[in-house]
Amino acid sequence: MIKKFLKHTLIITIVALLQVAILPNLANKLNNLDIVLVVLIFIAVVYKFYFSVIYGLILGFFVDIYSSLPFGVSVLCYLLTLYFVYLILQKLLTNKSFYALLGVTFIGTLVSNLLFYFFKISIYFFGTKDYLIIKNYSIISLQNIPWQISLNLFFALLLFIGFHLGSTRFKAVFIDTTKT
Repeated sequence: MIKKFLKHTLIITIVALLQVAILPNLANKLNNLDIVLVVLIFIAVVYKFYFSVIYGLILGFFVDIYSSLPFGVSVLCYLLTLYFVYLILQKLLTNKSFYALLGVTFIGTLVSNLLFYFFKISIYFFGTKDYLIIKNYSIISLQNIPWQISLNLFFALLLFIGFHLGSTRFKAVFIDTTKT
């Protein structure tokens, strides 16, 4: 019991530190990587959905502490994205494979970007009503989406490879969901 708690605490701490301390200081396009989102989607696909919800609450809280957005926006965006990913996993996908992980990561990144974009635009609109700021932010956001998608997919690939090498849950490209 203590081992599992320490493992989860270590994972949460590492992911939170990477997201809030290291990623913002990377090169121009590399800071578009959303490690929290990729880890949450990976946990939702590989493990159980409720683990990813708990991780989403905790990691979203840490991201909210260091975010310029109102408190709770990151938690809300991550949880809504996880719910959308859960619906896709339950209703559309019949297996949990590597390709499903990449597809869900792609869709989750788009949904997360749309949610964060909506909240930021509404804050700018209600705060300033300056359409030039909104237009410029929209252009920058649209230019960053391909970078974030490719970086998130690459990080999901790295997570898959690392998990594949260190676990027996994977057979070929399929995730064995019968083992706990």
